[in-house]
Amino acid sequence: MGNGNATASTPLSKVLSMGLGVLVTSRNAVLRSAGFMVLPATTLEEVGETYGFACFDVAIVGHAFSNLEKRAIVAFLKKYSTAVVILVTSGEFLGCLPADSYWDEGSPPEDLIHLVRGAMEVKRRGSAGRQ
Repeated sequence: MGNGNATASTPLSKVLSMGLGVLVTSRNAVLRSAGFMVLPATTLEEVGETYGFACFDVAIVGHAFSNLEKRAIVAFLKKYSTAVVILVTSGEFLGCLPADSYWDEGSPPEDLIHLVRGAMEVKRRGSAGRQ
C-alpha cells in the first residue's frame, strides 16, 4: 500500500532538512507524507556526524539561519555533496546566495513537494548524463 511515491524497487529520495522549530517540524511531516525520507538536522556538524555528506539527494536550508550562516551552509554542501540545495525564505530576496532553488515559507506545502520532486528529476537526469 502507500501513497505510490516509492515502491520496493525504488528507494525513497533522501531530503536533508536543516532548521529548528515548529515550522520545520511541519515541513518535515509534509515531506514524509509525500513519500520522502527526511533527515532532520540543525547544524553541519550534526549532518556530518549523523548522516555524512553524500547520503542525501536534496538539502533544504531553513530561513532561521542568518544570511552568513546560509552562505556558509550552501557553500559547504555544494563542495562536499551532490545534493540539490533549496533555501527557505521568509519573504526576503536571497538571490545573492547561490542555492539551486528557493521556497517561501508562506507558500503552500504542495509547492515545496513539487519543488523537491522537480529537483530530484533534474538530479536524476544529470546523473544519467554522467554515466
